[in-house]
Amino acid sequence: MLDICTQFGCTAYPHVSSERHSKLDSKTTKRLFLGYCDNSKACQIYDKISRKLIISRDVIFYEETNEGPIKTPGLSLEKKSEETILENPKPDPEDQKSAIEESKGQQSLPQESRSQRTRKPPGEWWKVSSNQGQNTEHANLACLDAPSTVSEALEGPDARNWEEAMDSEMESILKNDTWTLTELPPGRKPIGCKWIFRLKLLPDGTVERYKARLVAKGFAQQEGVDFNETFAPVAKFTSIRLILAIAVGEKLFIHQMDVKTAFLYGFLKELVFMTQPEGYIQKSQEHLFCKLHRSLYGLKQAPRAWYSRIDIYLCQLGFKRSVADHGIYVKVYGDVKIILALYVDDLLILCNKLEVIFQVKADLSKEFEMTDLGEAKFILGIYLEQNIPEGYIRLNQSGYIAKILERFKMEDSNPVSTPLDVSVKLCKNQDPPLAEMKDIPYQSAVGSLMYAMIATRPDIAAAVGVVCRFMSNPTRQHWTAVKRILRYLKGTKHFSLQYQATGDKVKLTGYSDSNWAGDLDTRRSTTGYTFLVNSGSISWSSKIQTTVALSTTEAEYMALSETTKEVIWLRQLLSDLGYQQQSPTTLYVDNQSTISLAKNPVMHARTKHIDICHHFIREHLDNQDINLEYINTADMIADILTKPLTGEKHKKNTLQLGLKDL
Repeated sequence: MLDICTQFGCTAYPHVSSERHSKLDSKTTKRLFLGYCDNSKACQIYDKISRKLIISRDVIFYEETNEGPIKTPGLSLEKKSEETILENPKPDPEDQKSAIEESKGQQSLPQESRSQRTRKPPGEWWKVSSNQGQNTEHANLACLDAPSTVSEALEGPDARNWEEAMDSEMESILKNDTWTLTELPPGRKPIGCKWIFRLKLLPDGTVERYKARLVAKGFAQQEGVDFNETFAPVAKFTSIRLILAIAVGEKLFIHQMDVKTAFLYGFLKELVFMTQPEGYIQKSQEHLFCKLHRSLYGLKQAPRAWYSRIDIYLCQLGFKRSVADHGIYVKVYGDVKIILALYVDDLLILCNKLEVIFQVKADLSKEFEMTDLGEAKFILGIYLEQNIPEGYIRLNQSGYIAKILERFKMEDSNPVSTPLDVSVKLCKNQDPPLAEMKDIPYQSAVGSLMYAMIATRPDIAAAVGVVCRFMSNPTRQHWTAVKRILRYLKGTKHFSLQYQATGDKVKLTGYSDSNWAGDLDTRRSTTGYTFLVNSGSISWSSKIQTTVALSTTEAEYMALSETTKEVIWLRQLLSDLGYQQQSPTTLYVDNQSTISLAKNPVMHARTKHIDICHHFIREHLDNQDINLEYINTADMIADILTKPLTGEKHKKNTLQLGLKDL
């Protein structure tokens, strides 16, 4: 006999089997409890979105009280859920709504005998229970969730806004003659399409715009039939940071534009047929299909088609594409220099004359429907602050960091001074496997940290690199390390990557370092390098080496090889931007033997086994592309990219990278 009684209509989270979700998706979804099955211990759960009845034995309940979650009795965390979906459930959704409202009313009375503390089940503390949302800003965030289906969008409180967004999207599609309705040729299979709804928010969290996007189901395309080439370049983060650092020294104006429905401007070379979009099926023509003439979001070749179109037009305007980065364009005439960075449908325009920027905007608007965003302030999820009189640019991701802290329930955690604990050595299988680890969002948390690390936070690069090694089978200690990085970001979320004008407009300086045999599982070393322009880091890397080094000299030499590859690419990019590097780029190394090995091709027993690919350093030394100089380990900036450091050393290197606490 059951020892608990879960109330009808309460919130329920049934476990979703691994066959029904990808490894990064949530392993449960919010649904409603209807009751228990007559012939088993399973529960009846109703999904109001799909309007299906689910039979599941592994469910977590959230009553509308302060008791917190209630788990179904007699079920082990290790037991797989047994889930059955019934297509035609008996309960009526309206009855469910009234039942829930009634149950909320019954439970609104205070219960003095029970604790007011919110209880969270082990392994699932990051999920938001229904009673949590009543007293925090999570309730407001829930209201801002975008619908997942057309019916949900058109039946919700913001139906009019979503309908206008859908009409606007269809207007753009039809305006560009994206398709024609036709009979489906024999032997051809059409792909489907779906409406995707998104809310574009302002930095303060309020809604700026309702966006509805018609997306083709490109996963159904067949290579060689519906598409061939798919690659489309975008500007690299390193390139964007470099041109921003240049803007500081050259006092360039920075403006931003956005292309409306960019993919619709790309022309298709292949024959692609698609079903008519939901809500816009033509009467008396239901049997016809859309023959696509232009690319559509979701098609595998859509990014390439769009890039080809804008690349041709920019070249017609006199821009020259960078050889090093095909997402960067430059135009120079007289004393005017225009730099344009393209990241899919986002454009950054930099120029020393404001009136020229306005002319470029006008030229682009003649060919494409554009949104003029004025001075660049928010690019790719990064806040940009430019102060030309004081000569600095700052990049900050405080808003993004606040969101991931909130997502993983770490916004109230205690900050720490370093992202990695110097006393903790992480390795594989150091803890016994635990059942609850399968429900901890380890991969999702690490993925969220990676974007911050790639964009503006080189100070967490080494820490993120370490926790990435355990993505396939994390343990509790690995999860503790991830939470420490989040705690570090909690205390440093206002750090900004700053570029400050110096006497040298574009002087490139590099630092190369390694941590010998730092990986306890493979005994491989870690390569770390960084390059600075105008006192801020524009490029950095923390990466495990591909082979085992037999000495510190070899590890440093292999790291210097990777650093040399990066400096050659950066010099090429600077040359494309019109900054020919006349003098060699200085690379600082804290190992004298490595410098000697690079300068003197002496073969002996300790170096003859080193792969010949690393010896190209000598060639670039001879060509005077690089110049090696020794630096004391205490002053090696790249040290922070190879291993955990003490608080003082970590703080020192963070400042040297250009990260300022504002």
